[in-house]
Amino acid sequence: NCERAVGKGTICNGGGVYVKGDAETVTTTTFTMDGGTISGCKALGNYGGAIYAENAAVTIKGTVSACEAKNGGGVSCNGGARLTMDGRGSISGCKAETHGGGVYINGSDADLTMSGGSITGCTALQGGGIFFHTGNAFTMNGGTISGCKATGNMANGGGVYLNNIKTFSMGGGTISNNTAAYLGGGIYIGSEENPQDKGYYEITAGKISGNNVIDLYGFGGGIYVPKGRTLHLRNALITGNMASALGGGIW
Repeated sequence: NCERAVGKGTICNGGGVYVKGDAETVTTTTFTMDGGTISGCKALGNYGGAIYAENAAVTIKGTVSACEAKNGGGVSCNGGARLTMDGRGSISGCKAETHGGGVYINGSDADLTMSGGSITGCTALQGGGIFFHTGNAFTMNGGTISGCKATGNMANGGGVYLNNIKTFSMGGGTISNNTAAYLGGGIYIGSEENPQDKGYYEITAGKISGNNVIDLYGFGGGIYVPKGRTLHLRNALITGNMASALGGGIW
């Protein structure tokens, strides 16, 4: 158990680990979690219950569990940070007060690559598993995002919340059994209120299953795609998703 609190007027981030580089040293400022566990940590500032990264490359091959923050209950990546998860990485049972129960990413050059591992049982107001707002690319070729929840009034993106990123590419893996109150039980893509979001979104393989939205007027049990956005689908399995109002699979 560990806790990083507010001290002397400074908001502290990273309940367990804090790593920061600059725009020129992203590839050389690194943190690799090669096994082990970070558990029960809390950032009493804004970001990163377990890990806070800014302009740094982070690789998770261990376990992050039961951590909390306002944004990024498990991991927060800002600026040009790059987060990689492989088959041994696990983020579970983490909570965010607002955005990104498991992972929070916000930075114009930020990247997330998921080739394996799991994000499970995480909760937030927006983006129960992953909240990726403004950034470069999210590439998912394996792994699982499951059992995550976006809770509260008008909560979106039970599994994944995406907005204003350049590329989302899912070529494998599973997004399953996630829940949102309002829009996008599995995946929430973009926003009608953000006409600047011109990102390219595609799913060429993988499985979107068992996700749901529970609000009486909830749309997009599996995937929510708003007006003005395009989702390219090829060879993806979308099955067993539910919405209370419209678009059990896709809206």
